[in-house]
Amino acid sequence: MSTLTKKTIINLCEKKNLIENCNEKNIKSSSYDLSMGNEYYIYDKKIKPELFNKMVKELGEKDSFFIPPGETCIILTEEKVNIPLNLQGKLFLRSHFNKQGVVLSSQSPIDPGYEGKIWALLYNLSNNKIEVERGQSILTIAFHELDDETERYDGDYQGLDTLKKLKITEAFYSSLDELRNELRSKRERFEATMPWLLMIITVTIGILAIIVVVLLFYLGLGTEPAKGTESIAAALLKNI
Repeated sequence: MSTLTKKTIINLCEKKNLIENCNEKNIKSSSYDLSMGNEYYIYDKKIKPELFNKMVKELGEKDSFFIPPGETCIILTEEKVNIPLNLQGKLFLRSHFNKQGVVLSSQSPIDPGYEGKIWALLYNLSNNKIEVERGQSILTIAFHELDDETERYDGDYQGLDTLKKLKITEAFYSSLDELRNELRSKRERFEATMPWLLMIITVTIGILAIIVVVLLFYLGLGTEPAKGTESIAAALLKNI
């Protein structure tokens, strides 16, 4: 399975309409950066699935929204993709959001023959609200070539152009809630562990500083510890 390069992506966009509303600036060496579209949804446990459509929010051309700390969000891309029968797409979250503590929920590959916009489930692991702007690069899609053409995708999301067409069920809501609780639990465990990790690192640095001082002295590099080394070790030990 090979990955399409920039030249091939451009060629398929021109001849096969691989990516509608394609922005050539978003075509990278072996992928394409998908932009935030005009719809999003912030998960709310209190809202019943049948009311999901009414909770989908729309964005104007220059609008933005925030993903609250510890919350789940569904987004829709600006671009529409038309996947040939010999290709499949793989999604990744842009590093800009990864660095801020946002993660992309595991998603299956985009199947051959799929035509439509792409939706994605994001989770904000950070303690800060994360801003997302309309038109901002948010996802990266890489196209992988199959060894032969296969059957066309014929699932529920074919032709997707709005989040309101997503089939949201109680099971989907339940899985969202489980995901949120699991990630929150992992974040809390990590935050509880951090003070201990910092203490261990500080102690280790202090011990290493003392070892350096002793080695410098006994290796005959001076009758006294190197200037400044002793004070550094003392300062580190003082903070332990």
